[in-house]
Amino acid sequence: ATLHAGLFDGAERAELELTLSASPLLRLQEALRYAVHYPYGCVEQTTSCLMPLYLLRKDPALVSTALDKEQEIGSYIRVGIDRLFSMQTGKGGLGMWPGAYAPYDYGSVYALHFLTMIKADRELALPEDNFKALQDYVRNIASDWSQSNDRNLFLRAYALYVLALDGDADAIRQIQRFDTITMPRHARYLLAAALARNTQDKDRVKMYLSTAASEPYNVYEPYGCLNSEIRNMAIELLALRQMGDRAEEAQQIATKLVDFLSERRNGTT
Repeated sequence: ATLHAGLFDGAERAELELTLSASPLLRLQEALRYAVHYPYGCVEQTTSCLMPLYLLRKDPALVSTALDKEQEIGSYIRVGIDRLFSMQTGKGGLGMWPGAYAPYDYGSVYALHFLTMIKADRELALPEDNFKALQDYVRNIASDWSQSNDRNLFLRAYALYVLALDGDADAIRQIQRFDTITMPRHARYLLAAALARNTQDKDRVKMYLSTAASEPYNVYEPYGCLNSEIRNMAIELLALRQMGDRAEEAQQIATKLVDFLSERRNGTT
């Protein structure tokens, strides 16, 4: 509910608009609007504008505050999808900007994550050949063992998770190749989430997390995979939701993330 109040002081008149809602998502209102209107448009920023708007699209009160009055959410997302594919390179991956020659690996996996959700919901059509070419590029990332530093371990785990969202059986089989490697904690969670989605076996997922080695990796990275503590918290929450377990832990992380977005709503995407 929105309450409009007029305050009079002689000839002066001030207006106050107060919005009340039972939904905790209202706390994300300004952060969502900032993300949607972020002034740049590289592959990461475009995806970061589209993904939250798409996930929150069924909360019209929240979405309406993020979009300009003349904008319609379906059209906005379709334009965004077209922009993402305008960045596709000859290798199938997406470049940093439209017209780029070289693909950006993390940006390609991140964009495929969003586009895979679009495909699964079947509400909007995707260009099949372009989508398949992007998937093939991400499969190559998942299978590339030329480097095994923390950045690349995370990137490959993320690639496998995104491919698993579309039911890629080979991606699930590849998870066992990481069993004896100590991985960043959030990367291990993504692999566990991929198992959970495709096996529906909670006991197996619990066993996997208790036996497969992981460690925190909170190095701030303003380039590459854009690693940060807050991003990793969001990934762990995503994984916990996919696993459908440890509700108390998931709630604690969600509260921290909402607090972060409420207090620092004008950060980078």
